[in-house]
Amino acid sequence: MRSILWPIRMPLLLLSILVLAAKIIGARSLDVGTDTENYAELYRVIGGCMCLHEGFEPGFQYLTLMIAGLGFGTEFYFSAISLTLWALYMAYVTQLTQGSTLSKQDRSVLFYSIASALLCSPFFLSSHINILRQGIASVLLYMATLGFLRKQWTWFAISSALACAFHFSSGLYVLPCFLLALSFRRLVIFVFAGSVLYISGVTQIIVVFLAEQLGLSFLNAMLTYGAESEYQGGIRLDFLLFTWCAFGVMYALSRLVSESNLRIFIRENLKVYLVLMVPFVAFGYVGYSDRYLYPAWIFMSVILGLILFSSGRFRRFSKVILPIFLTLAMGSFLLPAIA
Repeated sequence: MRSILWPIRMPLLLLSILVLAAKIIGARSLDVGTDTENYAELYRVIGGCMCLHEGFEPGFQYLTLMIAGLGFGTEFYFSAISLTLWALYMAYVTQLTQGSTLSKQDRSVLFYSIASALLCSPFFLSSHINILRQGIASVLLYMATLGFLRKQWTWFAISSALACAFHFSSGLYVLPCFLLALSFRRLVIFVFAGSVLYISGVTQIIVVFLAEQLGLSFLNAMLTYGAESEYQGGIRLDFLLFTWCAFGVMYALSRLVSESNLRIFIRENLKVYLVLMVPFVAFGYVGYSDRYLYPAWIFMSVILGLILFSSGRFRRFSKVILPIFLTLAMGSFLLPAIA
């Protein structure tokens, strides 16, 4: 009886959690999140004229236009954005498990494991509240990396273009995707060497020189972005150390995985994590440089979900553990939004 109810109970539980989370996120005060008021104003402007508005990427504006066409208020708008983000992650995880030898139930357990890990992530919460455009672009970038790894070039191109349409900075992640062709060891050495150059200030000298000599407007815009704010620019060793420490923990946990196919699968996604670090290594001294690490920080939850799933004991007792885990994860996800 339990095995019969499992495919029904778990999707209903997750759907209930996501709808409740989206409802609470949509009902948040406009002073929760530094950009919430700006997004609300964009929605009001686009809803008023039913046309695009300058200042935001076209993909996000078209999404806003479609939601505005339904005629509801800003609360519905933010809830719809949250549900859109979840729908994209569902599509990504489904794509992630395609072609695998996992059983249907194991694919479901993996899906719920990643969903639980995402709900526990403060960075993922930020993508629902403050960094809406980059949050949507990030999952599209994950789809692009998957397309590259599987040599699905059309999918890679489409996902990359969509990511750039939602956040222009996504272009900084598309080119480094070609580093995924390197072996795991060589990629670690490459990104570590880049990190050393970043800490030493060599990267900044090179980029400033190129901006001056080539007159590239986008480089000049990046270098001066946030210069008048109170944000602490320059070399952010704290961000870099946190990101590398997280990598070390995930790598150590991956070595404990006994099943070789799952271990290789996790190692492949650790390569994606490293590639997502490259834009920060290149431009992590500009204003609001933490934004260049958000895709990597959110992706940690995907890897941790994979590691959690790789535990045979966890999968054995998943019918008991996952409903409890999902419920507790929802609490940790919503508490900051409510507070």
